[in-house]
Amino acid sequence: MIKIVERNTMTKIIGKEYTEFLEQLKGYIATNRYKAALAVNSKLILLYHYTGTEILKRQKEYGWGAKVIEQLSKDLRDAFPDMKGFSIQNLKYMRRFAEEYSENEIRQQAVDQLPWGHNIVIMYEIKNKEERLWYAKKSREHGWSRNILSMQIETNLYKREGKAITNFRNKLTSPQSDLAQQTLKNPYVFDFLSLGKKAHEREVEKALVAHIERFLLELGEGFAFLGRQYHLQVEDRDFYLDLLFYHVKLRCYIVIELKAGKFKPEYTGKMNFYLSAVDDLLRQPGDNPSIGLILYRSKVGVVAEYALRDMNKPIGLAEYQITENLPEEIKTALPTIEELEAELSRVSDKEESVNVIVDLSHWEESVDFKLAKEDGIQGVIHKATQGLKYIDLTYAERRKASEEEGLMWGAYHFGVGENGKDQAEHFLKTVGDYSQVLLALDIEENRNGKNITPEQAEDFVAKVHEETGRFPLIYGSAYFLEDFATPTLTKCPLWLAKWGAEPTLPIGWRNWILWQYTDGQTGPKPHEVEGIGACDRNKFNGTLEELRDFWIS
Repeated sequence: MIKIVERNTMTKIIGKEYTEFLEQLKGYIATNRYKAALAVNSKLILLYHYTGTEILKRQKEYGWGAKVIEQLSKDLRDAFPDMKGFSIQNLKYMRRFAEEYSENEIRQQAVDQLPWGHNIVIMYEIKNKEERLWYAKKSREHGWSRNILSMQIETNLYKREGKAITNFRNKLTSPQSDLAQQTLKNPYVFDFLSLGKKAHEREVEKALVAHIERFLLELGEGFAFLGRQYHLQVEDRDFYLDLLFYHVKLRCYIVIELKAGKFKPEYTGKMNFYLSAVDDLLRQPGDNPSIGLILYRSKVGVVAEYALRDMNKPIGLAEYQITENLPEEIKTALPTIEELEAELSRVSDKEESVNVIVDLSHWEESVDFKLAKEDGIQGVIHKATQGLKYIDLTYAERRKASEEEGLMWGAYHFGVGENGKDQAEHFLKTVGDYSQVLLALDIEENRNGKNITPEQAEDFVAKVHEETGRFPLIYGSAYFLEDFATPTLTKCPLWLAKWGAEPTLPIGWRNWILWQYTDGQTGPKPHEVEGIGACDRNKFNGTLEELRDFWIS
């Protein structure tokens, strides 16, 4: 028999079955936490699977509802205060994980060798079990980050890999033919290029080289870039290969030719000639026969298959796709390379201009907003409150001074382990007129007390949304926000804290709107602002015009 009583607004589950379950689970965690620390990932994944399995088992056996997870989260965090991962949301992930995988599948299919965040992405983004295990295996083989894994899933790599039309089985010996076939995809997705349907071959080629890191990622593991418009001299004539690579696993040169229109049969003849020249002029003893890949914008069809049939060199054919969601100001057809370079330069300059936001608190002792504005700053986000009572005493005065200079003003609340709704009311009361103010919730470690919980953060967000009709930004690092990927919180725009060259998204968020790339010391420059000195600086993921629209939306 289980009794449920109210205590301090937390539903407390009391009963012999729950007490025995809790003690058993605590004992298992205590025993295995040290093993998990040694084996790092594998034991942790198995620990999470065991926890999820036990939750499912007891809910079914005793008829417990969702409230048991809330109570279990509280009890486990009380028992293991130094361990992350026992939030309500993460326990729900564990239960879902146990529903989706058996322990044997985890051990046999590389699932236990993936970080927990990767498993969550795969579990929620992919329904087909075979496809899930494929992405798990590929993630482990290639060392994909969670962001790269998400990108590969979004571009449907599972269905594209090995799908190019080739003559490899007839022109290459096994196992070289099988490995080469799996190396090529169809289609290739170049959605990182801001080019339209009418972009010329040379424009696509130039843009791919400009984004070589993303291009290599899309090509797949093993491609080493050797050159663009690679020069070959045959007799007294000059020839230029669009793109030349060496594949370290296949141990061969790979020539890539880009074609903007429909496939033409003569493309294979030209590629056949290029491969003969590369084999004769570049291929070294120990290298395998060179491979050609022709990428074109139209769908692969029967004409392409016929064109390959009697070629004596290994050639693959595949479609490539470019995003069609273009900024209005980027033209889709540029007649010359010079005009393309000018356009890309203009866009690049514009993107630099969005590094115009600082966030401040009373720790910045001297602030001159006039000088900051002259240095290019357009927006300020200032600490307003913390917890239930604290108010930053510099907030009101600095808001007035900032607005007098015509700067956009924002306010953030430092969340702590107290009632979320009450914290939101304290924050909004301090902010005052919020109609033109960007609002944010700071979620990070509270060194002077308890951290805010996901549930308290949800209550804060709900209250702000109820009062203002807007969702506040959520500020935090990918690591700290790991337990905060709830349906409510991931509706909020992400203000990412990552002091480094590249942003790293936390679980649950697909994009960032603000990126705090430096704390004034760590991270890429610039660090300082005139009138302020070294401080937290932030980039906006869009144009300056979009920033102004977003600020009050």
